[in-house]
Amino acid sequence: MLCKSFSWCCMLRASDLPRVSKLPPDVYVARGLPAHLDCPTSANPAVTSVVWSKDDRVVAPLVPKDLDSGSGARLAIDRDGSLLFESAFTQDQGQYSCTPYSPLGVGQASPPVQLHVRGASLLTVL
Repeated sequence: MLCKSFSWCCMLRASDLPRVSKLPPDVYVARGLPAHLDCPTSANPAVTSVVWSKDDRVVAPLVPKDLDSGSGARLAIDRDGSLLFESAFTQDQGQYSCTPYSPLGVGQASPPVQLHVRGASLLTVL
């Protein structure tokens, strides 16, 4: 708070569009197991939603969902903006980026993160 006199005072509050903090260039996950990609952000006011893209195509919705909601979706975004995979498959490999949104508008998309899915396929024996 900056005050010139006791008769009036003003408060300065910086506002900025959301930004994505540093992300790793490569992420390795195990095939057939749950996985996630984080989207660490900073913003004032706070980030309200995150959109994830794979190979420049939107793959996850604006509104966060819970994997336990029974929606049938394999991908979801948690409240922190992380992209959740119910289980990772080879077709999930690719370049992902996240774009944060706040009440001020859309932030800049993150640099791409290459997702690598590794490991043997899980077989179910009946």
